[in-house]
Amino acid sequence: MGGAWLSLHLWQHYLYNPELTFLAKAYPVMRGAAQVFSRHAGDGAQARLSGDNPSLSPENEHPYGASVTAGPTMDGQILRDLLPRAFRRPRFWE
Repeated sequence: MGGAWLSLHLWQHYLYNPELTFLAKAYPVMRGAAQVFSRHAGDGAQARLSGDNPSLSPENEHPYGASVTAGPTMDGQILRDLLPRAFRRPRFWE
């Protein structure tokens, strides 16, 4: 999820400094991060939003000191923010 999370920082940079030349460079990185998760997501909308499995859940404490879990909320929110931005046609292509 690190790549997807970092890709959202590129999007935030573009929102505060809307230069199409920056977006043209950042978009392939965002799209690549989104493609990784769309290939490994499985079938169904719920699978696409659940993130990678197994994943880490740093905000929760799990039995035996482990932080490994399936589909933490943080992963779903990162993908929910990234996927629509990475798979729609950007303005610089028009």
